[in-house]
Amino acid sequence: WDVFNEAFRIVSQGEGAVYIRATRQDVPVLEPVELENPAADSYLLWQSPFLNSQKRHDCIIVVCGGAMAYRAQEAAKKLTQEGKSIKVICVLSLNRISAQDSEFKRLIEPQTPIVTVHDASPKALGHAVSEIITQHPKKYGAIEVRYIGFEIGDSYRDKEEEAAYAKHGMDVEGICNTVRTLISPLINFRKINNQIWVDGLTTDMLKQGGEFQELVRLHNISGVT
Repeated sequence: WDVFNEAFRIVSQGEGAVYIRATRQDVPVLEPVELENPAADSYLLWQSPFLNSQKRHDCIIVVCGGAMAYRAQEAAKKLTQEGKSIKVICVLSLNRISAQDSEFKRLIEPQTPIVTVHDASPKALGHAVSEIITQHPKKYGAIEVRYIGFEIGDSYRDKEEEAAYAKHGMDVEGICNTVRTLISPLINFRKINNQIWVDGLTTDMLKQGGEFQELVRLHNISGVT
């Protein structure tokens, strides 16, 4: 923030239009050298290795952009080590993700909760994603979207950059914690002999065609206690 404040001070003392050429400084470059479609609005940044071979009932999608991509990817790796299924989508253009043929619409999956991470107002990226979901209920179903972010003005009140991210749940652990709250309680089961113990059942989960029935189908469960 010291660099920003100094640049702001210099600019405020001048007159007329001012061009500022900012650098990435120590923000890692994560984008592939060559995107398949240079004009794409989004691309798949990272996903848990086992997502390629099977449809996981506990998959969570993390949508990010800009400087938050690195933190989102690190959080996804940590969560994968915990046995969770994570897919990270990096948004390149907020204005284009709502287009009829957007790559973003192809990458998100039905009935899969989403966490948006944006180093600006949480409502910016979050509302754009939520609007797409609500406009296509038959395609995506009911998807819960959680927002992570901060108002730019608020972030500069913190002297240390990392303290600002941690305060708003935008550091790696903060992202992990938000994702953990979305993981279905039905995944907290263990198989002993030929029986399955399932914790956290609700009435809605037990309805015909509900979450419990889907879990039984996906995991070929034959005995339940």
